[in-house]
Parts: sequence; structure tokens; C-alpha cells
Amino acid sequence: MKKLGTFQKLVALFVAGAILSLGYVVKSKAFTLVDLIVPAVQLGPSQELQVIVSNITDEALDSVTVNIVNAGGTVVMTKTFSLAANQTIPIVFQNGATAASYSANVTGGASTIVADVAVLGSNGEVDAALPYITPGTSLYTPALQFLGGQTGAVTITNPGSTATQYELVVIARAGTTAFTRSGGISAGQTLTFTFTHGAAYSPTDLRAVVTTTGGAVVSDIMAFDMTTNTVIAILPAVQ
Repeated sequence: MKKLGTFQKLVALFVAGAILSLGYVVKSKAFTLVDLIVPAVQLGPSQELQVIVSNITDEALDSVTVNIVNAGGTVVMTKTFSLAANQTIPIVFQNGATAASYSANVTGGASTIVADVAVLGSNGEVDAALPYITPGTSLYTPALQFLGGQTGAVTITNPGSTATQYELVVIARAGTTAFTRSGGISAGQTLTFTFTHGAAYSPTDLRAVVTTTGGAVVSDIMAFDMTTNTVIAILPAVQ
């Protein structure tokens, strides 16, 4: 993950006894016309993720495809495979030498498979996991706690074929607005809003509300380890 000093824009936000430094939005391109969509997660250097796909039926599936997409919208890995009845298969991907974000798309039948992304720690244990998400026009994440100096991010992905307008509101523990963002998101794009809870302030809880006009999106909120800058918690937005 990039350090705060390298962000293109930092915004100091004083809210309910807390300060947030907001990183400028990062745009990326995601796939469209897929059965299942998992929003972006961030990996540290050489860190691994698993896309775990399960056949939830009593019949075999001849062709299931997993696409892992980097922050620039490029497919960095594609795997196509069959699934026996009720079988689960993990697809492993390893990041390169620098921190980077990846989303996952799965095709093969939305009514016959389920999928999630698991971010693995250095010992192979799961540090955080995120299930596939159903797109919506009004989405709400549960709240995550952030300590002073801890960094997090909210992502919004437009999986549709047309552009839409979005509004993001991040709400602090006391019910006050920590920050807002709004604008347009093109078909297939992912917007990532990175922020840091001020080091001099007490812990707070933050949650995200995303609304759109013109098309459905998916979203999540992430918290990063204060030492390693790797993801330790992810919560999906639900309708």
C-alpha cells in the first residue's frame, strides 16, 4: 500500500473528535456481464489471495471461469475449470513486489455457484475474507473500528454496461458525517477512497453508505494493519 505522503490529494476532516486524511480516489476497470462479483481487495508485497468457488448443486458444472483483475483493469490471471457436484475449488494468486489491489469475477451460473475472496497472511492463514456481492442502488456497510493512525478504504465498483452517478457518505461512531464523495462512475470502473484516522485521536467506528442513480454498484469497507499496511478486515455493503 502506498504511504500517505504519496497520495495525490489529502484532505483533513475534523469530525466528532476524530481527524481523517482522505486519499484521492483511484480508478480502475472491472469486468462486466459476469455472474458473481467480488469487489477489490488490497494485497501487500508477495501476499496471496484465494478465490474460492463452490458448486451448490447436485449436478456437475462443465465450465466455471475466474478472472482476477488488477487496479488498471487488466486481467492478470484467468482460470477455467469444471466443478463436480457440491465441490469447492480454491484458485490461488500471488501479488508481485509492491502493494496492489485486485478484484475477482466469476462466470459459470449465478444460481449454481457461490464465491468469495480470502486474503492470506504470511503463514497461510486467512487474514480477511469477502463474499461475492449483489449490486444495488442503496448499499450499507456495517461499521469497522479504526484506531488513531489506522488506514482504511472504501471501494465502489460499477459492474453494469452504462455509467451511473454515485454518492458516498462515511459515518462516524456518533452518527456524524466523516466525509462524503459524489460523482460519476463509468461502466466497469472501480473507485477506491483511501483514508486515515488521525493518530492523535481516540478509536472510532466508521461505516459507508452508497447510493446511485442510473445503475447498481457493489461496495465494501476495509481496514489495514497499522504495521504491515495489509488488509485485516473487510465488510461488504448490503442492500
